[in-house]
Amino acid sequence: SNEEELKAALRDASITTIKLKNNITLNNAITINNGNRNITIIGDGHYINALNSDGGIILNNSSGSAKIDLTIENATLYNTSKYGFVNMSSNGADTVTYKDVTAYGGTLVWSKTDAGVKTLNLVGNTTLNSVKSYEVDGQSCGTEAFSHRTPDGDKTTALYVSNAINIADNANVVLNNSATDIDMWLLTAVTSSSTSTSTVTVGNNASLTMENIGNTEYNIKLDGGLYNYFIVNENAAVKMSAKVD
Repeated sequence: SNEEELKAALRDASITTIKLKNNITLNNAITINNGNRNITIIGDGHYINALNSDGGIILNNSSGSAKIDLTIENATLYNTSKYGFVNMSSNGADTVTYKDVTAYGGTLVWSKTDAGVKTLNLVGNTTLNSVKSYEVDGQSCGTEAFSHRTPDGDKTTALYVSNAINIADNANVVLNNSATDIDMWLLTAVTSSSTSTSTVTVGNNASLTMENIGNTEYNIKLDGGLYNYFIVNENAAVKMSAKVD
């Protein structure tokens, strides 16, 4: 029902499913530390508003063998931090799944690069809005966007996920971007390891729409150190428009 109860549930390793009973405002990020965890947050149509500089939920695995799977479904997520609502901040194999989620922020999901394997799955009807500000219950909240150096200067991005972004079969995903230079940016270390591969996959019968021709320079920027893949499966519909296609 509130920030303290959500924090206690996320930090309790015996809990796998959390159901929201109210809208929740996070004044501080909630950190999930080491361990193999499989957690589902069922929003029941409520929102979580993360009003802090570190993000909403931080996945903090210092061990490369640890694995956290975090699913959030049927919720609206807001964040002001440049590290996204979910911040995959350390090592390990972290997988974040948004199912029937609407999200608002500058950078919406963030991961550390060259640290384990980081994956974002987008399922169902999910809409991601990269915006410079949003309003919740009459309160206007300004957002920050993560910036990374490129040969063309510093660039900002709506999604910053090192290894994989997967649009699930039959999903309908829209990314509206009015705040950052890049819609999806996947970046891994320049090594020969299989973990330095970046992939965007659009599943069977899925749709992905990123018609952001305003400030968006790239819809998808793939910077895998070893290989880069953009895979579109059967009967999928992909609509993209940016300054560089």
